[in-house]
Amino acid sequence: MPNYQMLNISVGSWGPDNCAAYLKQKGTFNAAAMFLVVNSHDAYDVMDFQPVVGNHTSYPEHQYKLAWWELLDRYVKPRVNKIFTEKNEKLNPDEKEEQGIQKKGLVFNPGFNELKILSDSLQIPLIVYLHAEKTELHNQEYNNQGNEIIEWATKNNIDLIKELDFDFNDLDYRDVIHLSDNGQNKLAKIMLTHIKKIQTLNKKKIINDI
Repeated sequence: MPNYQMLNISVGSWGPDNCAAYLKQKGTFNAAAMFLVVNSHDAYDVMDFQPVVGNHTSYPEHQYKLAWWELLDRYVKPRVNKIFTEKNEKLNPDEKEEQGIQKKGLVFNPGFNELKILSDSLQIPLIVYLHAEKTELHNQEYNNQGNEIIEWATKNNIDLIKELDFDFNDLDYRDVIHLSDNGQNKLAKIMLTHIKKIQTLNKKKIINDI
């Protein structure tokens, strides 16, 4: 993408509160806009500080000495185990359930408001992209937690992009929630379209200020 630089600060199992904490510590790198991609379960995916590093292959506590060993241990072995066992006792925190992911935090994720406060203080736009898991895709509607995010965005005049408004299908997913390469390409095009809108609005603002 010419004239654009995207900084991705996400990591497995992070929610908006993790992202807000990272930006508070590291800064916003002179960003012209903040683009938050969330799922419905992020509404209540609040940091609980439960230890996961070293307890699951998706979160290793050491660097693998050989790349092929990491491939076998982190990717091949879990898939083989899933075939031969009815229930995986150590589910990846990013997978949880295959019939609709619902997190059970006690409060609406405070990271949403923290990111809004941060973007307002910097006078840069905050765009929220609400990604749909497969259950929501098939139902063509977001679950209750997704609707809470929509209500929050509406109440706070946040620019909200709902993925269900676009043409996604099963081939755009690699599992119940994560997008495939094709799905990622669709997401990138949607993001780029909105980034261009922001750039156009900023140019108009500069002209009006002059």
